[in-house]
Amino acid sequence: LENGDRGFIRKVGNKYTFAIKDKLTGSTNLKRDEDVLDTWFSSWLWPFSTLGWPNETEDLKRYYPTDVLVTGADILFFWVARMIMAGYAFMGEKPFTDIYLHGAVLDEKGVKMSKSLGNGIDPLDVVKEYGADSLRYTSVFLAPTGQNLRLSMEKFKIGSKFANKIWNASKFIITNYQNIKNNIEKLYTLEELINQDIDIVDRWIISLYNTTVSKVHKAFEEYRLSDVATILHEFFWDNFCDWYIEISKVKLSTDKKDLTISTLLGVLTGFLKLLHPIMPFITERIYRELPDIFKDSEYLIVSSYPEFNEKLQNSEAEETFEIIKEIVYNIRQVRGTLNIKPSEEVDVRININLPEFETKVKNILSNLTFVDIIRKLSKTKNIVEVGKIEKVSGEAGAVGKYTSVLVQVSTLIDTQKEKQRIQKEIERLKGILKGIEAKLSNPNFVEKAPQEIVEEEKEKQKQFSKMIKEMEEIIEKL
Repeated sequence: LENGDRGFIRKVGNKYTFAIKDKLTGSTNLKRDEDVLDTWFSSWLWPFSTLGWPNETEDLKRYYPTDVLVTGADILFFWVARMIMAGYAFMGEKPFTDIYLHGAVLDEKGVKMSKSLGNGIDPLDVVKEYGADSLRYTSVFLAPTGQNLRLSMEKFKIGSKFANKIWNASKFIITNYQNIKNNIEKLYTLEELINQDIDIVDRWIISLYNTTVSKVHKAFEEYRLSDVATILHEFFWDNFCDWYIEISKVKLSTDKKDLTISTLLGVLTGFLKLLHPIMPFITERIYRELPDIFKDSEYLIVSSYPEFNEKLQNSEAEETFEIIKEIVYNIRQVRGTLNIKPSEEVDVRININLPEFETKVKNILSNLTFVDIIRKLSKTKNIVEVGKIEKVSGEAGAVGKYTSVLVQVSTLIDTQKEKQRIQKEIERLKGILKGIEAKLSNPNFVEKAPQEIVEEEKEKQKQFSKMIKEMEEIIEKL
C-alpha cells in the first residue's frame, strides 16, 4: 500500500503489517535476532550480578540481600518488581527489605526537569555558586518523603545561609575558646558537665541536644530525610544560636566560663556529627579545629554517630526554659509589633494561662537568675505582677501556651497613630489576599495550574489571613 526505503505497509487478511526491507537486496524475508532481550533484562539481575554471581563470592555473601533501594515510583514495575522476581528465582530470597521512593525534580514552574526541555540545573553550577554542602542540604530540606522537589538556583540560598550560620557560630565558639583556654583549668565532656555546678540554661541546651539526637535517629529510621534537615536547622539556629550562644556571651565573662565554653564545644561537636551525612565538607572542616577531648577519631567521617544518652536528659530543664523563652518571645513580639525602641525598657505583667503550671511559673519568676535572663533578653524593666490578672487600660498583650504577657505601652507610643499605622498595613495585606482568593476561585487556575502552585497559593491564603487576624487583635487591644 505504501512503499518506502525502509519497508512498506501491506494488508494480510483484515490486518495491516509493516514489512522491513533489506536495503541491499530489497528482500523482506528478514528474521528477528533471537538473542535480543528487553531493555530492562540486565537490570533485573543488578542486585547480585554486580557482586560476582553466579560465583559464590565474598561480596555476594556480604551484600546480598541489602537493606534499602532508592528509586522513583515511575519504574516500580520496569525495574523494582523484576529485581524482586529475579532475586527469588536465582537467589531464593528478596534482594532488599525497604524501597525508598523519591519524587521527581521539577523546575520553578513545576515542570519535570529533563535534557530535552533544557530546564535542568547543572549541579556543578550550584557547587560553584553556593558550595556542595548547600546543594546537598537544600535538596534534602526541600524534599519531603515521596513528594516532588521544585528547584531554582535561588532556592540554594537556603543551604548557603545555613552553612554561613554554622560557620559564624563555630568561629565565635572556637575563637572564644582560644582566648580563654589559658585561663581555665580544664574542659568537660557533656557527661562530665551534668555532674558539675552548671545552671538551668546549660542543662536545658544539653538536654535539648540529647532530645534532638533521639528525633534525628527516629527520622532516619523512618526515611524522613527532610525532617532530619528540619530538626537540625531548628535546633541549631532557633535554639543553640538564638538563645544559648546569645546568653553565653554574658556567661563567658563569669567565673564559670570553663563550664560555658565546655557546653558550647560539646554541643557543637555533637551537632556537627549529626549533620555530617548531609553537609560533610563544612562539618569536617570545623571538626578539625575542635579540642581532642570532644573527639573519638581524628576525622569526623569515621567517628561514631551520636546516640541518645539517658544521663543527659533533663525534661524539667527543657520545660522550665521553654516557659522562659515563651515569655521573652511574647514581650519581643509586642515590642516589635508596636515599634517600641530598643532603648526603651518596659514594665510587664504576666498572666498564668494554665492553672496546673501556676506554681512552676511563679517559682521561675521568683528566681533572680531566671528573671535576669528575661529582663536582659526582652529589654524589660520590671515584672510587676504574676498570677491570674486582667488587662488594664494602656496595655498591649501577647498570648502563649503557658503565659500571657501584658506590656504597659501608654507612655511609650502614640496609641492613635499606632492604630492608624497597623490599619494601613491591614488594608495592604487585604489587597494581596483578595488577589490570592481571586486566583483560587477561578476554576481555570485550580484545574490547569500545577498542583504545587495551587497548594502554594492556598498556603499564602492561610498566612495572610492569619497576619490580618493578628493585627486586628492588636488594634482591639490598643
